[in-house]
Amino acid sequence: MNVVAICGSPRKGNTEAILNRILDGVEFTGHKGEIVLLREMDIKFCDGCETCVEKGRCMIDDDMQHIYGKLEHAEYIILGTPSYWDNVSGLMKVFMDRTNPYYLTKKLSGKRAILVAVGGKSASRAMESLNVFCTHHGMDIKRSISMKVDGPEEVLKDTRFMDRCFETGKDIGSRKI
Repeated sequence: MNVVAICGSPRKGNTEAILNRILDGVEFTGHKGEIVLLREMDIKFCDGCETCVEKGRCMIDDDMQHIYGKLEHAEYIILGTPSYWDNVSGLMKVFMDRTNPYYLTKKLSGKRAILVAVGGKSASRAMESLNVFCTHHGMDIKRSISMKVDGPEEVLKDTRFMDRCFETGKDIGSRKI
């Protein structure tokens, strides 16, 4: 089983902690998971060249080329973002834009998705954006996880919430979801 978690947070904090806890649950079942920290990647903006329309792949030569392979081979894709201005982070938005070749080729269609959004006031709109993204790609949304938090790594204080994240990972690993 191949599980990839895409972390759209520009800092180490709540989003990354949740994704890591989910992956702990996956690994508990004997499977491997990988986290991709977008903040450590060199991913350029989509420039609207539409080469992907003609050739079925993006021609921008950057770290997104490595992520494409991870997405193609993943059975489960976990998307995690903090909520910035009632939406996904800029890092997550750039990532989402750069999956345009997959929208056209339907390569993400049928992939199982787990959505994670955290925010100071609310993460509901960020979650809506993740839902729209997955729906347009034909992905099968299996679970959405959201939490209101104010400070960095605040989620770690809520052991019941983090236990639920671990259980989500176990459910992924045992293919219950």
